[in-house]
Amino acid sequence: GWVFPGPDATFNVGAGCFASRGGEAVQNVRRLFEAFAESFPLARRLVAEGEQVGELKGAPLRTALCGAEVSRPGLLVAGEAAGTTYSFSGEGIGKALETGMLAAEMAAVHLGGAVPAPELARSYEAALRGRYAQRFAAYEKAQRWLAHPAICNLMAARARAGRYVREQMQAMLAETGDPGALFSARGLVRALVG
Repeated sequence: GWVFPGPDATFNVGAGCFASRGGEAVQNVRRLFEAFAESFPLARRLVAEGEQVGELKGAPLRTALCGAEVSRPGLLVAGEAAGTTYSFSGEGIGKALETGMLAAEMAAVHLGGAVPAPELARSYEAALRGRYAQRFAAYEKAQRWLAHPAICNLMAARARAGRYVREQMQAMLAETGDPGALFSARGLVRALVG
């Protein structure tokens, strides 16, 4: 779940879940939102005391650069439409901005005559995947590990008890670390002792 502050004392309150891979699937996202709003104190207070200014909406998110074509002749796709939300954290605003800027840079190069129109889509896709594919794959791997409750509980307990897991998780969220440092056999052993 999340609570994002907005302008003029508004807040975006929402909840999400990862698509199930063999586990129990969420059948009703409205109930998921209600459970979050009841269990998280700040969300509970905002829902109870605030005024709802828009209707509840839900949609699946594309993640890990999957689920969409990122280009075709005459079109460059950026942000969530291109699947630039991290599987692990659900963060997508930063990557939406970055991929939008990349699309603008590529369009400017094209308009300057350096890249012919037929090559623009291929060049954009290559640049996008070159910059982000490895990181998105690593975050998707982290999300797959955390889909197992035993591993998730272990990581939470180790993050409370020691510095290694906490520092690795902070680095992952800040995008300054490699998820593979923690979500690998070697990382798991280090988490147990550190």
